[in-house]
Amino acid sequence: MLKILDLFVVPLAAAVFLPSAVLFIEVIASLAPRRPMLPPAQQLRARILVLIPAHNEELAIGQTVAGVKAQLTAADTLLVIADNCSDSTAKVARDAGATVIERADLSTRGKGYAIAYAMEKVKGGEIQGQHAGVADVFVLLDADCQIGPGTLDALAAGVVATSQPVQAGYRLAAPATADPRAVLSTFAFALKNILRPAGLANLGVSIPLTGSGMAFPFELAASLHWATGHIAEDMKLGAELADRNIRVRPAPGARVTSAQPTDAKVALTQRTRWEHGHLKVILEQALPLLFKSVLRLRPRQAFAALDLMIPPLALLAALWLGSAVIVAIAFPITRHGLAPILSGITLLMLLVALAVAWWKEGRQSGISLARLLSIPFYILWKLPLYFRFLTGKRQQAWVRTERDANEVGQNR
Repeated sequence: MLKILDLFVVPLAAAVFLPSAVLFIEVIASLAPRRPMLPPAQQLRARILVLIPAHNEELAIGQTVAGVKAQLTAADTLLVIADNCSDSTAKVARDAGATVIERADLSTRGKGYAIAYAMEKVKGGEIQGQHAGVADVFVLLDADCQIGPGTLDALAAGVVATSQPVQAGYRLAAPATADPRAVLSTFAFALKNILRPAGLANLGVSIPLTGSGMAFPFELAASLHWATGHIAEDMKLGAELADRNIRVRPAPGARVTSAQPTDAKVALTQRTRWEHGHLKVILEQALPLLFKSVLRLRPRQAFAALDLMIPPLALLAALWLGSAVIVAIAFPITRHGLAPILSGITLLMLLVALAVAWWKEGRQSGISLARLLSIPFYILWKLPLYFRFLTGKRQQAWVRTERDANEVGQNR
């Protein structure tokens, strides 16, 4: 009986310890100064094709197009793919000055199919009067995002400097009236999309793609398989690039921001899509990538796989709590100290990682230490999301995040 318990509780504690250790290493590594990667200034900037997939985004697309156009040169192309739209997305985008193509195919819904359709039009030379066919850099933006000053220049320079993909820093913006759940979600988003990638870059490891603000050498983008209905197509693509030993780097100075939904139900729908997709990537891409990386003796690729295997922050905290309770119950029987030691070190690493993340990102977002005390309620809010995944009620199809005019205005 004792041996059986040991064989259960020690691996259980270790299973939570490993992703927590990877998270801790990444956050601590993010404290180091970033290494410059950009080449000397050039007279001519690389030519950019900006593609914006949009599904029923008439409220946001005009503002997004205007923000992008302000950073374009005469040699660049801005293309909006209005995908299965039942509103005025296409008209609003055209009126704002974008080149627009439309797609209507309800049997293949999702961002990946829209990108693939647009890319085929570009490669086929069907975008008239533009320079899309001779673009050097391919940039993907979401229809509800705003880009910071100099973002397109930074993305183009990053691709030219590395000849590989780069990723802008992608943040959520919580409204001033946001409830604690929205604020903590914004904090967790910054930890995942800003701090952890900075740490990975300092470690020389490929960073994940985050969906918006991704930039690729045009020839590479044209060769990728975009037509997928995966609900986390960005993470899936990042895993595939890592498998091909293609390293994604952050682009210093490139910033993308999206408004946090104010409605709790809408926010939970958005998080369900992201996190069910994340968990699918862990099972379908990250685990095989880790196995192959170990066999190939590629430690940096293996670390990229371990990064993909870190579960969402709320789930990781819940897993630690559940494992700690089991370890505490089993200890009087087994008297084995390894599991409690692993559990205690795991808690310490998580607390230090959260403290560093708050110091670097949370304070700037106006998150008080007192608000961090509401994390247990944030975890409870998200537990049904993970329960549905474990019980097989997984989100399989892409679902658009509903927004209202007030949320769009907060992105200005």
